[in-house]
Amino acid sequence: VDDLLKRLPAGVAVIDFVRLSDWKFVNSEISIKNKEGNKETRTVRSSEARPVYDAFILRSNRTREQNPVRWVPLGAAEPIDDSIAAWRRMLVDPKRVASDSPRRLRDLIWDKLEPHLDGIHTVDVIADGNLHRLPWGALPGRQPGQYLIEEYALTAAASGQQLYGMLVNPRAKTKKQ
Repeated sequence: VDDLLKRLPAGVAVIDFVRLSDWKFVNSEISIKNKEGNKETRTVRSSEARPVYDAFILRSNRTREQNPVRWVPLGAAEPIDDSIAAWRRMLVDPKRVASDSPRRLRDLIWDKLEPHLDGIHTVDVIADGNLHRLPWGALPGRQPGQYLIEEYALTAAASGQQLYGMLVNPRAKTKKQ
Protein backbone atom coordinates (compact mmCIF):
# COMPACT_ATOMS: atom_id res chain seq x y z
CA VAL A 1 0.00 0.00 0.00
CA ASP A 2 2.81 2.43 0.86
CA ASP A 3 4.43 2.11 -2.57
CA LEU A 4 1.12 2.58 -4.35
CA LEU A 5 0.35 5.64 -2.20
CA LYS A 6 3.67 7.21 -3.19
CA ARG A 7 2.90 6.69 -6.88
CA LEU A 8 -0.68 7.96 -6.93
CA PRO A 9 -0.84 11.57 -8.12
CA ALA A 10 -2.39 14.15 -5.79
CA GLY A 11 -6.18 14.32 -5.95
CA VAL A 12 -6.57 10.73 -7.15
CA ALA A 13 -8.56 7.98 -5.47
CA VAL A 14 -8.78 4.30 -6.38
CA ILE A 15 -12.07 2.54 -5.66
CA ASP A 16 -11.70 -1.23 -5.70
CA PHE A 17 -15.10 -2.94 -5.68
CA VAL A 18 -15.57 -6.49 -4.44
CA ARG A 19 -18.60 -8.74 -4.89
CA LEU A 20 -18.56 -11.34 -2.15
CA SER A 21 -20.77 -13.59 -0.07
CA ASP A 22 -21.96 -12.38 3.31
CA TRP A 23 -22.51 -15.52 5.34
CA LYS A 24 -25.25 -15.71 7.94
CA PHE A 25 -25.21 -18.57 10.42
CA VAL A 26 -28.47 -19.68 12.01
CA ASN A 27 -29.06 -22.04 14.92
CA SER A 28 -32.30 -23.99 14.67
CA GLU A 29 -33.91 -26.35 17.15
CA ILE A 30 -35.12 -29.65 15.71
CA SER A 31 -36.87 -32.58 17.32
CA ILE A 32 -35.68 -36.10 16.61
CA LYS A 33 -36.22 -39.55 18.06
CA ASN A 34 -33.19 -41.14 19.62
CA LYS A 35 -32.28 -44.85 19.47
CA GLU A 36 -34.62 -45.61 22.34
CA GLY A 37 -37.51 -43.89 20.54
CA ASN A 38 -37.57 -40.92 22.89
CA LYS A 39 -37.98 -37.39 21.54
CA GLU A 40 -34.88 -35.18 21.77
CA THR A 41 -34.29 -31.58 20.83
CA ARG A 42 -31.04 -30.80 19.05
CA THR A 43 -29.53 -27.59 17.81
CA VAL A 44 -28.56 -27.59 14.14
CA ARG A 45 -26.41 -24.86 12.69
CA SER A 46 -27.04 -23.87 9.09
CA SER A 47 -25.71 -21.12 6.91
CA GLU A 48 -26.79 -19.09 3.94
CA ALA A 49 -24.84 -16.72 1.74
CA ARG A 50 -26.10 -13.37 0.52
CA PRO A 51 -24.14 -11.69 -2.29
CA VAL A 52 -23.04 -8.15 -1.36
CA TYR A 53 -20.82 -5.43 -2.77
CA ASP A 54 -18.13 -3.67 -0.77
CA ALA A 55 -15.81 -0.89 -1.86
CA PHE A 56 -12.29 -0.07 -0.72
CA ILE A 57 -11.16 3.50 -1.34
CA LEU A 58 -7.45 4.34 -1.48
CA ARG A 59 -6.74 8.08 -1.45
CA SER A 60 -3.55 9.64 -2.74
CA ASN A 61 -3.34 12.41 -0.16
CA ARG A 62 -3.31 10.17 2.90
CA THR A 63 -0.42 8.46 4.68
CA ARG A 64 -0.58 5.11 6.42
CA GLU A 65 -1.03 6.98 9.72
CA GLN A 66 -4.02 8.86 8.25
CA ASN A 67 -5.74 5.59 7.33
CA PRO A 68 -5.53 5.84 3.53
CA VAL A 69 -7.89 2.91 2.91
CA ARG A 70 -11.60 3.23 3.63
CA TRP A 71 -13.98 0.27 3.61
CA VAL A 72 -17.49 1.17 2.45
CA PRO A 73 -20.08 -1.63 2.58
CA LEU A 74 -22.57 -1.06 -0.24
CA GLY A 75 -25.08 -3.73 0.75
CA ALA A 76 -26.96 -6.44 -1.07
CA ALA A 77 -25.86 -7.13 -4.63
CA GLU A 78 -29.34 -7.94 -5.96
CA PRO A 79 -30.78 -4.39 -6.08
CA ILE A 80 -27.55 -3.08 -7.58
CA ASP A 81 -27.37 -5.85 -10.21
CA ASP A 82 -31.08 -5.46 -11.03
CA SER A 83 -30.71 -1.70 -11.49
CA ILE A 84 -27.69 -2.15 -13.76
CA ALA A 85 -29.62 -4.65 -15.89
CA ALA A 86 -32.67 -2.35 -16.10
CA TRP A 87 -30.53 0.63 -17.11
CA ARG A 88 -28.72 -1.34 -19.78
CA ARG A 89 -32.03 -2.59 -21.20
CA MET A 90 -33.23 1.01 -21.37
CA LEU A 91 -30.03 2.11 -23.14
CA VAL A 92 -30.22 -0.52 -25.89
CA ASP A 93 -33.94 -0.15 -26.57
CA PRO A 94 -34.86 3.46 -27.44
CA LYS A 95 -38.57 2.60 -27.28
CA ARG A 96 -38.29 1.54 -23.66
CA VAL A 97 -39.62 3.99 -21.11
CA ALA A 98 -36.92 5.73 -19.10
CA SER A 99 -36.38 4.16 -15.71
CA ASP A 100 -35.17 5.49 -12.40
CA SER A 101 -32.25 3.01 -12.48
CA PRO A 102 -29.51 5.64 -12.92
CA ARG A 103 -30.72 7.64 -9.89
CA ARG A 104 -31.20 4.44 -7.90
CA LEU A 105 -27.63 3.34 -8.71
CA ARG A 106 -26.34 6.74 -7.61
CA ASP A 107 -28.21 6.23 -4.32
CA LEU A 108 -27.07 2.62 -3.86
CA ILE A 109 -23.41 3.16 -4.77
CA TRP A 110 -22.02 6.63 -5.35
CA ASP A 111 -23.80 8.49 -2.55
CA LYS A 112 -22.15 6.07 -0.09
CA LEU A 113 -18.70 6.65 -1.61
CA GLU A 114 -18.72 10.40 -2.17
CA PRO A 115 -18.31 11.45 1.50
CA HIS A 116 -14.86 9.80 1.33
CA LEU A 117 -13.81 11.69 -1.82
CA ASP A 118 -13.34 15.24 -0.52
CA GLY A 119 -10.47 16.90 -2.39
CA ILE A 120 -10.47 14.18 -5.06
CA HIS A 121 -10.82 15.09 -8.75
CA THR A 122 -9.88 11.78 -10.40
CA VAL A 123 -11.28 8.36 -9.54
CA ASP A 124 -9.91 5.09 -10.86
CA VAL A 125 -12.56 2.36 -10.73
CA ILE A 126 -11.65 -1.30 -10.34
CA ALA A 127 -15.01 -3.01 -10.79
CA ASP A 128 -16.16 -6.48 -9.86
CA GLY A 129 -19.25 -8.51 -10.75
CA ASN A 130 -21.90 -6.65 -12.72
CA LEU A 131 -20.28 -3.33 -11.83
CA HIS A 132 -18.11 -3.96 -14.92
CA ARG A 133 -21.27 -3.30 -16.96
CA LEU A 134 -22.03 0.05 -15.33
CA PRO A 135 -21.43 3.21 -17.42
CA TRP A 136 -19.88 5.11 -14.49
CA GLY A 137 -19.61 8.49 -16.18
CA ALA A 138 -23.31 8.45 -17.06
CA LEU A 139 -24.44 8.15 -13.43
CA PRO A 140 -26.41 11.23 -12.38
CA GLY A 141 -24.37 14.03 -10.84
CA ARG A 142 -25.14 15.92 -7.65
CA GLN A 143 -27.34 18.42 -9.48
CA PRO A 144 -30.28 17.53 -11.78
CA GLY A 145 -29.18 17.35 -15.40
CA GLN A 146 -25.53 16.72 -14.51
CA TYR A 147 -23.52 13.53 -14.89
CA LEU A 148 -20.75 12.05 -12.78
CA ILE A 149 -18.25 12.60 -15.61
CA GLU A 150 -18.78 16.35 -15.15
CA GLU A 151 -17.72 16.12 -11.50
CA TYR A 152 -14.83 13.64 -11.63
CA ALA A 153 -12.32 12.45 -14.18
CA LEU A 154 -13.01 8.71 -14.29
CA THR A 155 -10.62 5.96 -15.32
CA ALA A 156 -10.82 2.20 -15.05
CA ALA A 157 -8.40 -0.61 -14.44
CA ALA A 158 -9.11 -4.33 -14.64
CA SER A 159 -7.24 -5.01 -11.41
CA GLY A 160 -5.05 -3.44 -8.77
CA GLN A 161 -2.05 -5.15 -10.36
CA GLN A 162 -2.78 -3.51 -13.71
CA LEU A 163 -3.10 -0.10 -12.09
CA TYR A 164 0.14 -0.56 -10.18
CA GLY A 165 1.92 -1.65 -13.37
CA MET A 166 0.72 1.49 -15.17
CA LEU A 167 1.95 3.67 -12.30
CA VAL A 168 5.35 1.94 -12.13
CA ASN A 169 5.93 2.12 -15.89
CA PRO A 170 3.55 4.76 -17.30
CA ARG A 171 5.20 4.96 -20.70
CA ALA A 172 5.38 1.22 -21.36
CA LYS A 173 4.56 0.38 -24.96
CA THR A 174 2.33 -2.51 -25.74
CA LYS A 175 3.30 -5.06 -28.37
CA LYS A 176 1.56 -4.66 -31.71
CA GLN A 177 0.07 -7.82 -33.08
